[in-house]
Amino acid sequence: ATRFLGERHPDTATISNNLAGVHWSLGQYSKAEPLYQQALVSSQRLLVETFGILSEREQLAFEANSRSRLDSYLAITASLDQKRAARDAESAADVYRFVLLGKGIVTAQQAFIRVQLRAQNSPELAPLFKKLQENSSQLQTLRFAPPTQPEKLETWRQEIARLEEERNAAQQKLAARSDEFRALQESLQADAKQVKKLQALLPAKSALVDVLEYTHYSLPAKKGWLHQEQRLVAFVVRTDRVTRVDLGPAAAIRDTIAEWRQVAAEPDRPHTNGWKPLQTLRELVWNRLEPHLNNVETLLVSPDGPLCQFPLAALPGSKPDTYLIEERPLAIAVVPVPQLLEQLLLPAKVETAKGKESMLLVGAVAYDAPGGSSRGVGRSAARDTRGAFLQLPKLENCLGEILRIKDSFERRYKREGGVADELRDEEATESAFRREAPKHAWLHLATH
Repeated sequence: ATRFLGERHPDTATISNNLAGVHWSLGQYSKAEPLYQQALVSSQRLLVETFGILSEREQLAFEANSRSRLDSYLAITASLDQKRAARDAESAADVYRFVLLGKGIVTAQQAFIRVQLRAQNSPELAPLFKKLQENSSQLQTLRFAPPTQPEKLETWRQEIARLEEERNAAQQKLAARSDEFRALQESLQADAKQVKKLQALLPAKSALVDVLEYTHYSLPAKKGWLHQEQRLVAFVVRTDRVTRVDLGPAAAIRDTIAEWRQVAAEPDRPHTNGWKPLQTLRELVWNRLEPHLNNVETLLVSPDGPLCQFPLAALPGSKPDTYLIEERPLAIAVVPVPQLLEQLLLPAKVETAKGKESMLLVGAVAYDAPGGSSRGVGRSAARDTRGAFLQLPKLENCLGEILRIKDSFERRYKREGGVADELRDEEATESAFRREAPKHAWLHLATH
């Protein structure tokens, strides 16, 4: 398939994936792993190269359709772990490079599109981006339509090679003229260099815990269909190593978090009622991660699945009535998309209509104000999971919060002419926020 269709054709990934499944069903794990990896490489490269001509909705659909290959690869490498007693750090890093690229790939691509939109105002960059987009469209159209006549196959391959050469040339020119484009382009590559680059970004005494929920497949004890189960896997990234930590079934963690949230939502219930699910969470999550976090004082966490609904800072300590962050110096920060960590750490280069040091604060919102329903102009009412409208009360302490932050911001940036504007009460509508937000470098929302 690679020889005739090319490694970026969707059928190439499908054939490799299906062949890997045959080897896996026969218990031939070592033969299945490289084929799953080949299918994953093909599908992720196709994703990256196709995203530029797709809408965000189409990107999400494309990513969801290809996600099963990452799940299969994680499952087969987990099976190999069981057979090999333990995989070394190099093997864990090799698996993690595909997670690093695959997790949040649509969000990362939106950052790429924002660079492209800003470049439209540049006489030097705009023509190159336009050429790159046109080339991507032609290339993907051609790849998805191989000729049915064998005698035309060679001409088809030559045309693809020509367009790929043009694409590479345009990318090289853009990379030479835009540091932001080059950094994003490099982050969208699933190779070992990206993992090493991420490790180099980590500050001293820090670690990244990157969690992913995936569908784990396993062979049945006897003949039958593959068993499927939602599981959580964590990759602990330190400056000198990457360690894979399997956290087990997602259902157990999800149910425990749901129990804790139910208790936490009832302030009249005794505090001790919520301690049991917290202790269970510590056993299911933290106790498995902690052996790999020696001397860590700054913990970057990229949660997924049920762990998105639980703050790790709320985990209990090893002693009764204590919390984890009380017994060791540990600062916890959330990083939604680790592959964009480099962009998050770059010095801010923000120039807005209000200037570099400007802030918009939103708080004390009158949710039930006239025009606050879904039929009102300029305001979107919140809905629950069934689509019904929510009646949200006004939050009492938000006004004091935004006023204190406004005062602190203006005092801090007084010499630079710092500006802090606010939207509150009936003025805090969605249309007003959309209008004012792009004018400011910093945003603070004190809302539900």
